[in-house]
Amino acid sequence: MKWPNDESASRSTIEKMNDRIKRFLDEDPSENGGADGAAAKELIIDLHRIWVGDAPLTEQEERRKSLREFGRTWDTDDPRLTHIQKYLNRLLGDEDTRATDYISAVIEQRAKEEEIIGRRTLSESGARGSKKKHEPTNRVKEVALLYYEQHEQEFASKKEAARYLEQNFPPIKFTTYYRFLCSLRR
Repeated sequence: MKWPNDESASRSTIEKMNDRIKRFLDEDPSENGGADGAAAKELIIDLHRIWVGDAPLTEQEERRKSLREFGRTWDTDDPRLTHIQKYLNRLLGDEDTRATDYISAVIEQRAKEEEIIGRRTLSESGARGSKKKHEPTNRVKEVALLYYEQHEQEFASKKEAARYLEQNFPPIKFTTYYRFLCSLRR
């Protein structure tokens, strides 16, 4: 994690903060990080606790001010933390309402995206399933159509052709063949 140069932060504090962020990302399976707003808030509180630590009260207050300033300007290179960064920048910039509105909008947007992806996946898998289910029948229909095109002159009407195709190219029924032959422009 890239942190601003801050002389007041010890190497162990920075390592603890990096470990906590790593644990957050490991526990969150989403590719963007922070799919759960409660987990993001817990992360921020934990980072604050690590930063403030067990310092004396005067030093704690100084660290809180330093953390607020840091939080306003923190920038991450990890794309999974982009929304967390924006939330933290607003939250520690004393813009609680904007921070809450932002993280709520992010969660709502992700839910919509997941719903759209779910619907699209269901639709695609349904179409694939339908194609696979009807594949043998469609092959029979193609062979029957090819036969009809080669022997069209032998049939007095499309009804006669549909009856012949039903008997010789099952399982497709007369009405299906008849409708299909009627739809041919000849």
